Amino acid sequence: MNLPHRDQLQLQRFLDDRLGPTERAAFAARIAAEPSLQDALAAERTLRGGFRAAAAQARAPSASFAASVLAKARQLPSRVELEQADIAAGGVGLIRRLLLAAGVVVGIGLVYAAGLGERESAHLQAVPAADEQAEIDRLDQLLRSGAVRPRADIAPK
Repeated sequence: MNLPHRDQLQLQRFLDDRLGPTERAAFAARIAAEPSLQDALAAERTLRGGFRAAAAQARAPSASFAASVLAKARQLPSRVELEQADIAAGGVGLIRRLLLAAGVVVGIGLVYAAGLGERESAHLQAVPAADEQAEIDRLDQLLRSGAVRPRADIAPK
């Protein structure tokens, strides 16, 4: 059943009784003369008959089914509740972004305060080998004079 689109439309109008008397008579004559239109008409009537039979067998849902669907629908949140939830979620998202930005700013501040962000190099340098003993002697003298007290967690026992 490979009818041209124009013939398919004409067949639908014929079955729906939407053709004028002259057009209907002309198309009925074509159907009688053309086997392809006869096959298409038979197939369409079978299809429409199947739809009518299915519609006749369809039944309305039971009262208990309808009641259970309505009960479930009443448990769903209302439009106002959903809008409030959306507003709250937007607020939480904004607060999360602000806290993240604050954390980044604090992190940058800590890096700068630690001196890691300075351009000038502030490297630790070892005491030259010749001055090592002089530095050790100076620190010992500070300890003996009491100007500096040793920490309890590293003092010899």
